[in-house]
Amino acid sequence: MRLYHFTCLLHLPWIMKQGITKGEVPTGPIPYRLRPQAANLTRDPDLNHQSTWILDNHADKTKIRITVEVPDTSVTSFRDMRERYRIKSSYLKKLDPTYQRPNWFFAFGGVSPDQFLAVEIREGRTYRTLSDDELRSLVARIEEERDSKLEFLPDDGTLPVKLKDGFSESWLIDGALIPWMAARRNAPAA
Repeated sequence: MRLYHFTCLLHLPWIMKQGITKGEVPTGPIPYRLRPQAANLTRDPDLNHQSTWILDNHADKTKIRITVEVPDTSVTSFRDMRERYRIKSSYLKKLDPTYQRPNWFFAFGGVSPDQFLAVEIREGRTYRTLSDDELRSLVARIEEERDSKLEFLPDDGTLPVKLKDGFSESWLIDGALIPWMAARRNAPAA
């Protein structure tokens, strides 16, 4: 089965090394740490139909699109997830107002890099396939930027990253994140 995974630049180095191993399974309005985790996949390659997955995030999760080929038996449809977790209709209407869920699949065993057919980067409103050299170069640049400017926080369902002291921006995160991070940095310690 050919499916797609959308992600942000920040996650690309880990994905290229370990595969697609994590992702939120929307089972209901429960705390993030209690939600099941699986690789989120879709049949729909159109970035305009991914709004459910990119809402409330501070990084552009449509910047990278990875095309994968996985056996049908290694993924679970959202329909099956809905039955397994008894997801309420009222939650579904909020989660997926444009009815994209027939395209959603979850790989609880993850998707390994050898199942990747293409890694593409969004340029404007279209995607361009990265050559092997371009992909290696991009991953190296991301790792360099990440290691020099970013600090990782406990994962609570939001983007668990902030700028290190002395830095005010990074091309790995959206400008919209800067005020959020500044407020979080200046908040009293809990």
